[in-house]
Amino acid sequence: MTTSSTTAEPAQGNQARRCAVCEYDLRGLEVPRCPECGAAFNPDAPPPAAVPWLSRREIGWWRAYWATVRLVLLRPRSFGAEAHRAVEVPLGEALRFRVATIAVAVASACATGLLIAVAEGEALLSPATAVGFAIGTAVAAGYLAMATVGVNSGPFAGGSVASDLRFTRLRPFACAGLATSVFVPLVVAFDLMVSRSGVDLFLSPFAVLMVGLNWWMGEVAYQHFGGRFGAARVFLFALMLPVLWLVFAVGIAAIGGLVALFVSLLINL
Repeated sequence: MTTSSTTAEPAQGNQARRCAVCEYDLRGLEVPRCPECGAAFNPDAPPPAAVPWLSRREIGWWRAYWATVRLVLLRPRSFGAEAHRAVEVPLGEALRFRVATIAVAVASACATGLLIAVAEGEALLSPATAVGFAIGTAVAAGYLAMATVGVNSGPFAGGSVASDLRFTRLRPFACAGLATSVFVPLVVAFDLMVSRSGVDLFLSPFAVLMVGLNWWMGEVAYQHFGGRFGAARVFLFALMLPVLWLVFAVGIAAIGGLVALFVSLLINL
């Protein structure tokens, strides 16, 4: 039986307050601190969503960031379930995670570009190389900023207005798969090192493909588990998402090409 969109939220007392770091059940504790991981919590406030990023001040940014990436990619059902719990999801915190993930991906792309430039014998301090890197960085950042805005696959499936809001606020975390781009420079470096011995493994394209696949899977899994959408709607969303990414890529590449042409004309004046 489908729940109406005006369904009341379950009472907070009927739900387990779970630790945002380790998901330990915090009900019945006399001290407002998780006995499992030590994270503090406010028993009088609505419990935060069980997303480690929201507890980064207690457990540290590095640990919180990568724990969130693992949650989204390895436990998508648990992550999606947060949209259906009476929890607090600060939109600003979710957007900060998105910005951090874009920064990780752009930094990885820059590191990869530097490795390739060094291998090709490019003069890194030349104006042309510097301008190329600046434009490439801006293009990559612009593309990811557009592509991670996100598109929901339709109206929320049988939830309350509050659930719909949580679903939207949690969605920026779904881009966590982009964080796996940190492995791309390592794979490229290995490829370049091996190629000097005359062996071409071509692992770099595979690494880039895996980053895209992780990103895609995180987005699609969240639409399914967070929105409780059926297989048909999720399947259509899964097909539509790469098309949108391709459209964004063509658009931002065209803009980057025009900027590069303009800069080259200025340099040659």
